[in-house]
Amino acid sequence: MSEVILLSRSSHKDFSKCPRLGYYNWRYKGKGLDTKTPNWHLALGLAVHKGMELVFSEPAGISPSQGAMEEFKRLYPPLGLEFDEGLALAHALVEGWIRTRYEAFLQEHEVLLVEKEIRSEIATGVVLQSRADLVTRERFGGRVWVWNWKTTGVKKDWTQKWEHDIQAWTEALAVENLLNEPVAGVIYEGFFKGTKREGSMTCPLIYGYQDKLSGTWFPERTNGAKKTPVWNEPGISTWLGWMGEEKLGEFFIRSNPIFKDNDLVLHWLEEVAFKEVNAKHILESGSEKERLRFFWRNFSEINCKFCTYRKACKDQQTVEGLLSVGVLKEREDHHGKVDGEGEGE
Repeated sequence: MSEVILLSRSSHKDFSKCPRLGYYNWRYKGKGLDTKTPNWHLALGLAVHKGMELVFSEPAGISPSQGAMEEFKRLYPPLGLEFDEGLALAHALVEGWIRTRYEAFLQEHEVLLVEKEIRSEIATGVVLQSRADLVTRERFGGRVWVWNWKTTGVKKDWTQKWEHDIQAWTEALAVENLLNEPVAGVIYEGFFKGTKREGSMTCPLIYGYQDKLSGTWFPERTNGAKKTPVWNEPGISTWLGWMGEEKLGEFFIRSNPIFKDNDLVLHWLEEVAFKEVNAKHILESGSEKERLRFFWRNFSEINCKFCTYRKACKDQQTVEGLLSVGVLKEREDHHGKVDGEGEGE
């Protein structure tokens, strides 16, 4: 019996960028591969997602910001300035969102689903995995929306950035099938993390300017004041309070509602399924040489510059060698089980 191919937004993104990257990340030896340590931006994004999950699931004994920090600690090595900045930003972004958005959000939206795992078969043996960050219903309009949380270093053209993210529409379609009612589309909530300059982040959520003589703090560059981290003194929570709600709100960007096009999504899924059925045949019956020919290398400066597999693709090192030295590990399934899956086993 052939194995089921599991697709996700992340896997499709990798395959679209470079088929060889998709193969190594998601299909190599059945499970695919992952880097031993996620990059800083990915770790921060996952930490914020964890914090936002806790915002709406109301667990006992841990605050959402603390949960975000614990997730960052789990994902990223506890060494150096980058770790301190990531930990502070995970705290600040989640707590800042709660301070500026939470009450108004609940007045406008009824929460239906939080981090819901959904699986939909789009072709025989090809299953699309979806995980909606949040699903809500408008309290006054009744429309249902899928929300995506996104950390970002750029606020410009936020809505336009996501207008062609058809993969996200598949989440809306999957939720629609699950709820058996129309889902209008997707809304993207951005968490502005700032950018890096001269080796450190620039985000005013975690850095202020302190006059060393008087000890006075300023939120922006001021003559005689030095850029200083705020996570130890005065502390993130106190600093956010000093910033005030209006200034703090500038770090959270919401897209306009992006309505899905069901016909376009269904046609796109047909195209994806067609490619995956062909790939499934190669994966099951082809040799490794045939697989590498099928999943070709899309060489480009953008694709290759920071790619983990660039030396393997240029025949300077083997993938097995990267595994043996601990650069790579077998991929873990970060999608949870769907309701009822695994019961009775």
